[in-house]
Amino acid sequence: MDYLARNIEKRTDPFLLFDDLRSIVVLAYEYPANVIFSGTSPNQIITSKYATQPDYHFTIKNKLISLCDAAKNINSDIIYKCFVDSGIVMEKQ
Repeated sequence: MDYLARNIEKRTDPFLLFDDLRSIVVLAYEYPANVIFSGTSPNQIITSKYATQPDYHFTIKNKLISLCDAAKNINSDIIYKCFVDSGIVMEKQ
């Protein structure tokens, strides 16, 4: 996780990353993470439910892009960047 130490200035101050930045929108999305059990033997397999579904990075990013596209349809001046656990911008401080 060395990447967390890189570009720390930009990670903590997004205005250094995007010249025309005016707003940051952070969203939370509840994604199923219940534990499911399969098998009844003592050696049963325990799997987290999210591991049995499509990768949440793609699922949530597609929803986020759809939301941003809808906003852009209302205001064509909107420029957006979408990140799901992958961007340089920290989602918390």
